[in-house]
Amino acid sequence: MLAGIQGKFQGYLVGTVTATSFNPNATCAVGADCSSRAGFIATYFAAGASYSCDQNSTDCKFNFNYTAKAKGDAQKKLLYRHWQDKGKGPGTLLKETFHGDIATS
Repeated sequence: MLAGIQGKFQGYLVGTVTATSFNPNATCAVGADCSSRAGFIATYFAAGASYSCDQNSTDCKFNFNYTAKAKGDAQKKLLYRHWQDKGKGPGTLLKETFHGDIATS
């Protein structure tokens, strides 16, 4: 592994929240962590809400990409600059595909 490799990471995770109610005006209580998915769902949806990407469900998809910059001393040694992880369904229903690499050989 080379030190100093810089790049960009981006992607998405799409699923469905199932709940009896949603409060778009909710605010995070002191001490609540709304920066996490679980914290956000617990704050804005009724108790017992579920998210399809946290259980065996075909209603979940994702696509994450990492691309290393083409310029820079360490980057000059890279033969492969792009990596992708995409798929559908979590848990036992997971169908995941990897493409590419960030590598020197």
